[in-house]
This record gives sequence, C-alpha cells and structure tokens, in this order.
Amino acid sequence: MTKITSVLALVGLVFSCLSLITQAEYDPPTSVGNPEFPEDLVIPPEIAVDLDKNKYAFSLCPIAVVQYKCAAAGWEFVGPLGVLVNDCKDFKEVIDHPDFVTAVSLFDTQTSSTPSGGFRSAIPSDTSSSLFRVETTVDAPNPSEDNAWLRSVAFGQTGTGAFSDVTYLQRVNTKGGIAPSPSLCNSTNNGYVYSSRFSAIILFYKKK
Repeated sequence: MTKITSVLALVGLVFSCLSLITQAEYDPPTSVGNPEFPEDLVIPPEIAVDLDKNKYAFSLCPIAVVQYKCAAAGWEFVGPLGVLVNDCKDFKEVIDHPDFVTAVSLFDTQTSSTPSGGFRSAIPSDTSSSLFRVETTVDAPNPSEDNAWLRSVAFGQTGTGAFSDVTYLQRVNTKGGIAPSPSLCNSTNNGYVYSSRFSAIILFYKKK
C-alpha cells in the first residue's frame, strides 16, 4: 500500500466513524407528538376549543411547502408537501440525518364536496389516523405573509393510538404558505406550480 493510499484509507475510516457517531446520536421517535403545551402561546378566542369538554393532548410541527398552480382563474391551491416532527427543535434532525424518520405522515382526502386533510401515525405500534375539517379561521398576526390560524374538528378516526380519540386541532404560529401575487399568474406561466415555504405548530385535543 502506497503512502497516498494509506492516507486516503485513514481519511475514509475517520469519516466512517464520524458518520456512525452521528447516526448513533439520532433516535427515531417511538411516540406521536409533544405533550408539553408551547410556552407563552396565546390562542385567539376565534379559534378557541371548549376546555370544559376538551383537554390539550399533544402538538406537532410541520415544515413544508404549500403548492399553488397558475390556472385560468388565478392561483389554485394544490396542497402541502413536507415533514411533521414531534418537536420544532427536531427540524435540525431532518437536516442532519438523511435517514430521519417522522412520527406522523400527512394525507389528503375528499369527503363529498368538502375538502379535508388528515394525519396518520408512522410508528408501527400506533395504527391511528384521523381526518380534520376546518371549522373557523382567524388572520395570522402578519396576514400578508403568513397563512391563517385555524380550528378543525376531527372525524373518521381509525386504528388505535394517538389520533384515535382526538377531537380538534388548532394550527397556530404559522410562517409563510401564502399564494403569490395574482399579477404573477398569467398566460405566459399557465400551469406553473409555485411552492411557498411554510411552518407552524399544530395542537391536538381530546375529550376530558
């Protein structure tokens, strides 16, 4: 083995060890959600949940893009693409670990003519899922740049686990997710799909 080959082999070994150390520091989630209510969060009364009948259960943090497609009538909502994590600080894990495993996956469906979205556990021991339908919204503090805050009611639960008995969700602390200016959708870019970066906190509730 030449001296150069020996050095390259040593460098490769060091990087392999560092990779193993990094992977060892990452523990995939074994449960769904963060049971701690976000500190200093104030819920607007317009989207409040009746706390005499419901209690906070857990929260999730999405980091995503919300897609809009340019059509003849203007920008049309397509849907979100992203990752849900148990705690907002876990976003660092998404960046640092290509093998990051989310605890929850997002899925969309259509019930009659009313669009609805849902969440499904991605943990093998948790088979639960739930759909949600928007009941009411309120403008975000910076409505020109951030998506509305909202309250949605749960329905269509399946399986056993975190989502099997949820009653409501609230989407708060939104950042981004707004469609582009209408002036940017015209005949020259018809069919173009725009991705608007988005993050938020989603609070889930259960019956008392």
